[in-house]
This record gives sequence, C-alpha cells and structure tokens, in this order.
Amino acid sequence: MKEEGNGIGSVFAVLAGYVLSATAFTLGGSIGNGLDFAGGLTAIITGNIILALYAGVMGYLCYKTRKNAGETYKPVFGKKGSVLAVSVAGLFVILFCAVYCALVGNMTNAVFPGAPKWVGIAALFIFMTITTAINMTGFKGISYFGKFAIPAILVFVVYGLIMIEKVNGFSNVLEAAPQFHMPVFAGISLVCASWMTGATISPDITRFVKKPGYIFIVTFAAFMCVAGLESAGMFLSLASGESDMVSALSVMGLGGAAYVLYLLLTLSSGAPSIMLVCISVINIFNIFPKQAEKAASGNVTAKTFIIPLSIVSTAGGLFLMLSNFTTTFIGIINVIGTAIPPIGGVVISHYLVIQSDFKKAFENMPDYNTAAFAAWGAGTAIGALVNWGIAALNGFFAAGALYALISIAAKKKKGCRLT
Repeated sequence: MKEEGNGIGSVFAVLAGYVLSATAFTLGGSIGNGLDFAGGLTAIITGNIILALYAGVMGYLCYKTRKNAGETYKPVFGKKGSVLAVSVAGLFVILFCAVYCALVGNMTNAVFPGAPKWVGIAALFIFMTITTAINMTGFKGISYFGKFAIPAILVFVVYGLIMIEKVNGFSNVLEAAPQFHMPVFAGISLVCASWMTGATISPDITRFVKKPGYIFIVTFAAFMCVAGLESAGMFLSLASGESDMVSALSVMGLGGAAYVLYLLLTLSSGAPSIMLVCISVINIFNIFPKQAEKAASGNVTAKTFIIPLSIVSTAGGLFLMLSNFTTTFIGIINVIGTAIPPIGGVVISHYLVIQSDFKKAFENMPDYNTAAFAAWGAGTAIGALVNWGIAALNGFFAAGALYALISIAAKKKKGCRLT
C-alpha cells in the first residue's frame, strides 16, 4: 500500500478489521474458564490497553521514519540481521492464520455435521486469497471490507448478549465460577500475548494516517473493539460453563450465527495478516542483491506471495485441525508472548534512546547488530523464566533496557555510535 495521509475512519476500519479475529473470541472463552466476571473483565481491558500503547508507539516510529515495519528493523538488527526478526514475526502471523483456518474447519463440521472439515478450509482458502488480493490494492479496497465486517460483528455480539440473557440470565453470568483458577496477571499476560505479533507489524497500517496523534486514537479504538469481542467470548464461557467456543455456542443456540461470525473474523483479520506478511517478505527479498533486481524489475512484488502464503496458512490449519492441535492454542499464544515482545522492546529502545535522530537512523547500517540479538535473547529468556507480573512486559522491558545498556557501553568504549 502506497497511499499516505488517509482519513482516521479508513485507517480505523482497516486496523479494527485486522485485530478483530476468531482467536480473540476464542481467547475470551479461555479467560472465562479461568477467571470470574470481574477478574476476566479486568484482564481483558488492561491487556488491550497495553496492546494499544505498544502498537501506538510502534506505529509512531514507522510514521516518523516513513518506513514500513520490516524496514525499521534494519538499523536495529542490521541489514541482514533484520531478516531473522522479520521472519520470526511473519512466521507467527502465518501461524495465527493457520489457527483461524482450523477454527473455521471445526465450526463447519459442528454446524454442518455431514460436511468434511476440509470443505470449510478449502472455501476459506479461496475467499482469503481473493480478499488479500483486494487488500493489496490499497486502503480503498481493504477499508471497504472492514467497514462491512465490523458492524456485522457488532450485530452478532449484541445478538449473543441477548441470547445469554434469554437462556441463562446475566445475573448468573455475574455470579458464575470459572472451571479453574487463573491469576489475574496470567489473564493479562494471555491477552497481551494474543496480539503482540499483530501489534508489532500493525504499523504497516497505522503509519498511513495524516497526523501522528491519530495513530494512538485508532489503536486504542481498535483494541477496545477487541476487548468487546473477547468479553463476549468470556460471557458465553461463563454462561455455558464451556471453555471451547464451539461447544459454548451450541449450548447457547448460536451455532449458525457464530459460523457466519467466524467467517467474517477470519476474512477481516486473515486477509490483512497475509497482506502484511507479503510486505515483510518483499522486504527480505530486497536485502539480497539478486532478489532485489527481480523486485526492481517488477518480476517479483508483494502480490507474488499471496497464493503461496495462503496455501501455507491453509495447510497449517488443516494440520492443526486434523491433529486436534487447536486445543493447545493457548500454548501457542504463550510462546508468541515470550518471543515477540522483546523484539518490540529492542526496536523502541533503539529509536527512542540510542538513535533518536530518525533522519540519520538509516545511515551506515551494519550487516548485523549483536547487541540487538543479545538483548532479544535475554528478554525472551526472562519472559519465559520469570513467573511473576505480566510475562510479555517482563521480556519487553528487560530487552529494551539491556539493549540500551549494551549500546551505551559500546559507544563509550569505541567513542562512536554502535549502529
């Protein structure tokens, strides 16, 4: 997408469509399985405020540098070193798309018992590929889809709340006890981890606003929409006593409507996700001379990767569904919440502490920056091993602080900038 200076409404429609996903709805069910109403709502709102702040800062950096998310990694991790960081982020985004596909496959089988699960995934592959191609045309195409999907999702949420009141009553939801005990901080960590990867590459959407302040407006508005969707999932879990959303929806008589919701969520989030990964892949392509020549000639563009990435995500979804691996998607989220936040911590530390002159940030870039990788590794280890507080933030702050200390020490020792 090359359009800049888009209106706040269009950017919001794109971002909200991107972050409103089937996994957010499913995550709400997991929160409701471990926390009561008050604790779950606290975890959901707090986690999404953190995500909005994180996505807002990352978007601000890309707005100031006038570079996409992948390009901003080069001064931090190095021209060639950035390939690893971009690849890891892109891999986790594709993994999320695979989870989307698996969820739709399971819903297809639940709503239409006679239909093979792969039928739903095959149909989704076709629609997701077409929708991604439309998204790649710029904000006009993608914002239209978001403007349609978001109200439809809101209608379902309202309908779901009406059904909860009719079948179970909100008083019972407020008093419902979760299936097991989850600390509130653990719930916040799950919510943060659920969209840390998406927030890391969301600047490829938010940097197209007219004014930098708009970035924080659209990120907060979008993630509050996510909080609403997650809360709906939590309400359904508490009302039905089920953590699995397919079962919970069936108990509440919402199977058919939910199937439409899952399709909308998967397309509104999956297609932009693949689009953003396509942008990341072409960034990697441009790092290497021979591949850069192909890109410069127009033989290879971001659109080239739409079908391959759609195939990979669809095949991954089929594997997850057939192996029943979707039941462990919370484990997947925890891995993402451990590995991705330190990347953001290092990037933000670099631009706000070490290289605050955005105009000079892309001058004399090294091939590899060992300080960035050391801080990323240490932050990941701390996020995985420290059991108190919010795991995603532990790794984020540890990596950022360590990177700043190493870079400042190296600068003093050499008498020059590290990067």
